[in-house]
Amino acid sequence: MKDQKIPNFDLEEMKTKGQQYFNKMRKGYLERDYQQLTERELFPPSFKIVDSI
Repeated sequence: MKDQKIPNFDLEEMKTKGQQYFNKMRKGYLERDYQQLTERELFPPSFKIVDSI
C-alpha cells in the first residue's frame, strides 16, 4: 500500500464486479423462494427509510 492505495488494484472495477455478483445472488434468491415473496418482503431494508422534504 502506498498513499492509501494498493498498487495495480482498480477499486472501481472491483466495485462493479461486486455489484454484479450481488445482483446475481439476489436474483437467485428471488427465483428459488418457495413462498414467492416480493423483493421488498424477502430483502427488507436494514435502515429506516426517511422521506426527503
